[in-house]
Amino acid sequence: MKENFINEESYYSDKQNELKETEEVYSIYRILESLALEEIVYLYAKGDKETKNKIEKYLFELRKRKLHIGGRDLLKLGMKPSPEFSRILRIVKRYVIEGKLKTKKDELNFVKNLLEKGEIHVFEKTT
Repeated sequence: MKENFINEESYYSDKQNELKETEEVYSIYRILESLALEEIVYLYAKGDKETKNKIEKYLFELRKRKLHIGGRDLLKLGMKPSPEFSRILRIVKRYVIEGKLKTKKDELNFVKNLLEKGEIHVFEKTT
């Protein structure tokens, strides 16, 4: 039991250090998204003011930001079905989390722009 506690304490200490070392909104999101609420509360209780501010930003803003598009929307843009859809949706989600894309229209325009610029090489337009 003591070993588990030490391992868990080390894990949470690592999470706190990760939070302290980043100012990037998406990094804060990625560090906290996989944790249960109880774990986040624990980090909050142990954290300094800077860590608490980042956790509050995650709890009250970042985790509420959701994608408006999905695979069906990518198909409607003329893309062929691909396992790479998840990659493009992760890219879009990053911009949503960062607050750069706010609506479904913004997200679709972003994907269209990537396609037009040729920045999405794994997709091919259907004919």
